[in-house]
Amino acid sequence: MKRGAGVNTPDRWREMADALWSADYVRIPVPPREFFTSEYYFGVMAKGLYPKWLEDLEEVLDPLNGIIEWLISGSLGTGKTTVACAATLYKIYELSCLINPHGYFDLMPTSPISFAMFSSDKYRAEGVGWTKLSNMINSSPYFREHFPVNKRRKSFDQTQQQEDSAIILPKNMRVVIGSKTRHALSEDIIGGILDEVNFREGKGGWDTEGINSALNMYNSVERRRKSRFEERGRVPGLLVLVSSCTATSSFLDIHIEKSRGNPQVKVSSYAVWDVKKPEKYSKKRFYVFIGESTGKHKIMSPEEATALGIKPTMKDDEVRRAFPAVLPVPEDFRAEFERDLPSAIQDIGGVSTGAFNYFVGNIQVVKDAMRSTRQHPFSGEKFAQFTTPQIRLGVKSNTTITDHLLLQHLVRKGLDGRFRPIHHPGASRAIHVDLSESIDATGISMECIPRLAVSVEQVGDQQIRSLLPVVWLDFALRIVAMKGDQIDFDKIVEFICLLRDGFGFPIRFVSFDSFQSTHALQLLMKSGFEVKKVSPDKTPDPYKQFLELCISRRMEMYNHDFLLWEIQHLIKDSSRKTIKIEHERDKGKDVADSVVCAAYRLLTEYAAGKISILQPTTARSVPKGAGLVRTVATETEDESWVTQGYKP
Repeated sequence: MKRGAGVNTPDRWREMADALWSADYVRIPVPPREFFTSEYYFGVMAKGLYPKWLEDLEEVLDPLNGIIEWLISGSLGTGKTTVACAATLYKIYELSCLINPHGYFDLMPTSPISFAMFSSDKYRAEGVGWTKLSNMINSSPYFREHFPVNKRRKSFDQTQQQEDSAIILPKNMRVVIGSKTRHALSEDIIGGILDEVNFREGKGGWDTEGINSALNMYNSVERRRKSRFEERGRVPGLLVLVSSCTATSSFLDIHIEKSRGNPQVKVSSYAVWDVKKPEKYSKKRFYVFIGESTGKHKIMSPEEATALGIKPTMKDDEVRRAFPAVLPVPEDFRAEFERDLPSAIQDIGGVSTGAFNYFVGNIQVVKDAMRSTRQHPFSGEKFAQFTTPQIRLGVKSNTTITDHLLLQHLVRKGLDGRFRPIHHPGASRAIHVDLSESIDATGISMECIPRLAVSVEQVGDQQIRSLLPVVWLDFALRIVAMKGDQIDFDKIVEFICLLRDGFGFPIRFVSFDSFQSTHALQLLMKSGFEVKKVSPDKTPDPYKQFLELCISRRMEMYNHDFLLWEIQHLIKDSSRKTIKIEHERDKGKDVADSVVCAAYRLLTEYAAGKISILQPTTARSVPKGAGLVRTVATETEDESWVTQGYKP
C-alpha cells in the first residue's frame, strides 16, 4: 500500500469527525428535523409543527448557513411565538450536549449563560413565551433525563428594582425574563426571543418613542451577545424577533428593511394560508391592492387585475414579486376582507399597513350606523371643531344635566300628563357612565334593544337563519368639569333617577367603570337599578362587539361627530396578554367607552334571558359574512321567530 493510502477514505473521515466532536461534546446533537419530529426530544409537540415552519427551522438552525438572527412577522394565529420558542429550545439543546459550555466559550464558570425572553411588558414575557418554552422543556423526555429544569423561581434583576422569573437549567444556564433594557444588565446573553417588539411600553400611540424603546432593548441584547460570545466574526446562538404586522413605521418593519440582503438574517413573514395547511384553501384568488394609507386599500375587480398584468396561472409568489403592492388572497377569505379590509390585510394577510394600528380600519361602517334624521338631545357649548356639544358640571355650580336636556328629542307628554320616550318606550334601557374627576371628560350613554334582525346564511344546501339583536342609542353625552371645579357625581346619579322616574324610561341596568364608582353604584342600587362595574380597559370585548354591531348594521345612532372622532382614533395595543383598545396620544375615548359598554351590558343581559323583545323582527337581512356569533333560529307556525341561546 502506498504511503498515506486510506487517509481520505469515508471511514477515516468519520473517525476524525468523531474525535473532534468527542473533544467538546458529551453527545452529538441530532439535526433539527429529527429533533422536532421525535417525541423523545420535542415531547408532545413532535410532528405538530406546520411544514412551513419546519422548513424554516431547518434553514435557520443549520450551522452552515451562519444565521444569527431570525425576524418573524406576518398574520395572527400562525404560531410565531411557538416557533420562536422551538428554535430557542433547540439552541439550549445544542449547548446541553457540550461537556463544558463555559469553557467552550472562554467564560467564567460562575457567570450564567443566559437566553433572554423579553417582551413589551413583563406579564406577556412570562405569561406567553415563558409558559410555552417551559412546557416544551418539561414535556421532553430528553430534557427530563439529561437536562432537567430546576423548579425553583429565582430573581435575575440584580438591581432588585423588579423581581422576575427565570428557567434555571443545569451547567449554570438559564432563560431570563424581562421587559426593559435594565433587565439585560450583567447577563451573558447568547440568544433568545424579543416578542411583540413592535409595541411600545407605555400608554399612547405608536411613535418614535415606541420605536426607540424597542431599538434600545434590541441594542442592549445585541451588545451583550457580541461582547461575550463573538468569535472570528461570528456570534453563536440565535436571536429571534417576533411581532404581528402592525404599522409600516414600526420597529420590526424598519429592522426587516435594514436587514435585506444580510445572509446572517432570516426573515419569515407569512399569511394564514401560507402556514396553516395551504392545500385546504381554494386555489381561486382575488387580489387586494395595498395603498400607502388606509383609504387607498381596495379589492381589485377581475378586470383591474387583468389590466395590471396579473394572469390566473401565476402563483402567489410570482404575483408578489412582480407586483409588490398586490396581495393574492384565497376566495375563502373574501367575506373577512370585504368586512374590514385594513384589519384583514394585517391580521390575515400578514402585511403591515399604514402609520397606526387603528381599531376601526374602515370608519365608514360606523358612519353608516349614524342617522341624519335624529338630533343630539342636549344643548351645550361647542368645542374644538365639533358640532356635537358638551356640557359642564361642577360641585360649586347649581347647573344640572337636565338644564341642557332638549326634551322634544327624547320624550313626549301624554294625555295623562306623564312623560314617555318617543322611541321604543317599552324597551329596557342600559346606561353606562365612564367617570372622571376634573382633567378628563365623563361619558354617559343610554341604549336599548328594540328588535331583532334576521340573518340568512347559505350553508351547503341549507339556509341557516339567525336572530341578532339591534341596539338603539338614545344619547351619548360628554361632560367636563367647570373651570377650577370638579364634576359632581351626585348630579349624574340624580339625572339617571330622573330619566326613569320623571321621564318614563324603563332603565333597568346601570354600569360604571371602576374609577371612583363604588359610591354612585351603591346609591343607584338602593334606588332599584341593577348595577355593575364594566370597563373596556379590562377586556376588548365591548369594543369588538360594538364594531360587529356596526359591520352587521345592527347599531342605530344619530350624527355624533365627536363620538366618530374618538372611535376613528382608537388603536389596538397588543403588548399585553390580550389586545387592549387605547386612544392615540392627546386623544380620548370617554364617550366611546360609554357607548360600547352600554351596548355590551345590553347584549350580556339579553344573552342571560333578562331582556324581552317587544317589537317584531326586522325584514331586512344582516349582510353575508357579518356576525361574529351566529344563532340558529327556528320558524314557528305563526311565522314569528324564537331565538335559541344567543351568546354575544
